[in-house]
Amino acid sequence: MSEGIGKALDANPDVWSAAARLEAAWAQAKIAGAEQLPQIGLSGGLSASQLNMAQFGVEFPGCPTPSSVNATI
Repeated sequence: MSEGIGKALDANPDVWSAAARLEAAWAQAKIAGAEQLPQIGLSGGLSASQLNMAQFGVEFPGCPTPSSVNATI
């Protein structure tokens, strides 16, 4: 049966053209429909710093070094 289908398609190139146009139309419809889907975005960042008070000539024995951590989402 598949041999007969192959012969029919070979004998009628318009069927191949129609199939190609149909496939292109489906692809275009899929692209156009993508705008209608929900969109989501996500970004993030993290930074940390530690202040060395000794570089300013100031030391606090027994106190932890001041530090800062920032996170954004």
